[in-house]
Order: sequence, then structure tokens, then C-alpha cells
Amino acid sequence: FPAAEEIGIRFSVEETEELYRLLGQQMRELGLQLNLAPVAEAGTKETAAALGTRTYSMEPKQAGKYAAAAVRGMQKAGILAAVKHFPGNGTAELAVDYKTFLNRYCAPFRPSITDGTAAVVISHITVPAIEAVPFCFSAKGITLLRNELGFSGLIITDDIVMQALKQNGASPEENAMRALTAGCDMIMCSLSKIYPLIEAIAEKARSNAEFAKRLDEAVLQVLIAKQRAGLIDTGKPVNSGRVKTKAAPTNQNKD
Repeated sequence: FPAAEEIGIRFSVEETEELYRLLGQQMRELGLQLNLAPVAEAGTKETAAALGTRTYSMEPKQAGKYAAAAVRGMQKAGILAAVKHFPGNGTAELAVDYKTFLNRYCAPFRPSITDGTAAVVISHITVPAIEAVPFCFSAKGITLLRNELGFSGLIITDDIVMQALKQNGASPEENAMRALTAGCDMIMCSLSKIYPLIEAIAEKARSNAEFAKRLDEAVLQVLIAKQRAGLIDTGKPVNSGRVKTKAAPTNQNKD
């Protein structure tokens, strides 16, 4: 399968959609339901080492068009797409003003969100213009994704044990709970032993009613995604109305 960089050069948007539809069909044959792809962000000189050939273009508009085509193609074949790495990856900090952040870094994700991507993968980059914490820990950043970009689907963290989150000395359990509290719905974790993490989340939910409510919201998003993938009976509504998923409005200064 060609790399994204090659696809952006050799294939039209229409051909890209068909290519990913065929990929999705193959994935379904293998029993898969979710693909942690495509990379929607535009490539930059700073991120080249980390992202390599995984970006479609260095132009945000072009990258966004091709990522959305990949989303449409995979989801036509019944594979849930997860665009990444919102709002960027490859550097520790994104030191830009709010307007540049929206126009340059959020822009490539908008077409995929408009076209109904099932999930968004949140990176660990810090954007001081939004909040001076890794983005997966930023309630303001996730509220922006929900409200400003209009995304209502599943929010997944990037790997919670990556080096970018080890600098503060926090444990994977602490990082997972911070991400869930901020508004992420699913934790990606490459540890082979994940039960301590699960137990820590369950214990906090037992002792903290506010966290338990947030966990209910996250679980609902996971169940909706599973229903969309055909893993849950679609004849039975997932949401009884007990859990409300609309994000609170933000007071973010847009100047």
C-alpha cells in the first residue's frame, strides 16, 4: 500500500477514496473494525523526522482533502476511521497564536470531521495559546475540538506511555485519569500489563462522583462507536438519555 506522501502526489482525491475503500474491505475480511488512520495534519520541516511519509501534503488544505477522502473510503467499507494526530505531532510545543492555530493546524482536520470521521486521535503536543499542558490533558483543547470544530465522536489519546508524557514523572495510571478527566474517551496504551491502569480508573470512579460521571460519558462514546461498527445490536438504543454528551461552552479568547 503506498505511503500517504506518495498518494498525495500520484493519486486524485477520487482515486484516494476508492483506494481506501478497497483497503477497508480487506480490513473487514480480517475481522477489523477500526483503523487508527489517516494522518490528517499537514507535514512540516519540523515534523518530518517523526511523521516521515505519513502526511499527504505540506499544504493544510491539500492534506485535509486527502485525509477526508481516506475517511470516506474506509467508512464506506465499514471500517471506522480515526484521524490523527490532533492538533499536531512531532514537536513538544506548538508556539503559535490562536488564529494561526485554527487556520493552519486545525484546518486539515475540518474536512474529515465534516465527512463524519468516527474518531479523532489526540496528540501530546502542548499548545500554550490554548493551555500549557499536553493536549490530551487539556479540557480547553478538547472543548475546542467539540465546539469550535463540531466533532461529536470518539476521542482517543495517543499512546499514554510515550516519552512525551514521561517528563513530568507521572505514572501511566495518572496520565490516563488526567486524559479522561479532560474529555478523552478512550486511552491508547502499549503496556503489556494494563490491569493496574484499569483498576486505578475503576477505583477513582468509585470514590469520585464527578469522575464517574465523566467515565460514563466516555463509555457511552465507546459503545456508540461499537454500535456503528456493528459490534452491538443496532435495534437497541445505546443512550437511555441518562448521559449528556454536549460539551460546555468555552470562553477561549479568540483575539
